[in-house]
Amino acid sequence: MSLVCEICEKEIENYSANIMIRNSEYPNASNIFLVCKPCTSFLDSQGTQKGTERDFHNIWELQWLKEDFSEFHEQIQKESKEGSRIWGQEAKDKMTAIGRALGSRLPPL
Repeated sequence: MSLVCEICEKEIENYSANIMIRNSEYPNASNIFLVCKPCTSFLDSQGTQKGTERDFHNIWELQWLKEDFSEFHEQIQKESKEGSRIWGQEAKDKMTAIGRALGSRLPPL
């Protein structure tokens, strides 16, 4: 399975992307968005141009997930259990799919 940017719908190359959430939901995550670096820059600049906060918040670099997905898998489980961050099922499902695309064999979140 290839990873695709949810903004421009282009295949992500060299794991150059971010996992983002809507700023209005931060620190919780009912949904996550996989966004390539050029689209991340574009989204960041939109808030600056409008003189408002950015609409999206970067929570992880895809490269970090590639290096050690199990660490992030454990973090999501811990945050969910403690209630320090509320992870919606859609966000958990997407993280599981991203993990699978990165070669993880961990159980679904």
